[in-house]
Amino acid sequence: MERGPQNWMFNDGYFQLSEGRRFRTGHLEIGGETKEGLLRSLSQNHIIVSPFALDVINKNIVFSEDRLEINIVRISAWDMDINKRIPRSQLFKKAFDAGLELCPLETAVYLRLADTRQKINTAYSVASEPMVDPNRRKRIFRLANNRGDLELNALWPGPFDKIWSIDENFVFRVKSR
Repeated sequence: MERGPQNWMFNDGYFQLSEGRRFRTGHLEIGGETKEGLLRSLSQNHIIVSPFALDVINKNIVFSEDRLEINIVRISAWDMDINKRIPRSQLFKKAFDAGLELCPLETAVYLRLADTRQKINTAYSVASEPMVDPNRRKRIFRLANNRGDLELNALWPGPFDKIWSIDENFVFRVKSR
């Protein structure tokens, strides 16, 4: 196994779209840590956790006591032959039809800790069930590297549930066979 550019482990597998394009998959171990331990690790690794992310972590996520290894792939709307801004629900449906599924909610926290070499001035979202903030807005996790600062954010996708751009990246879980 080798480490990929995002510092998670690549396995020998690929995820292939029906159009024939292949994307290298990685696996990530989640679970087995307490919320307090994970928050401490984020702090010790100088990761900026937005107030909204902290709120949804504290109120919306039940962290699994059992360790689980999941296969993940990072893919954009453009990669799925979507060439216009569409509702996120349509993008997710296309991903589901291709054999992908939503990540467990806790994935974003573990992935933020694992992805220590994220390129500067890049960001991607974790495809999962939306979480609800104190203002009753649905939020999704977004991992960013802003000028060298690693961040874990919980962003409001917008009132029309639109993707921001066709090259916006999402991490999905690859269905087990």
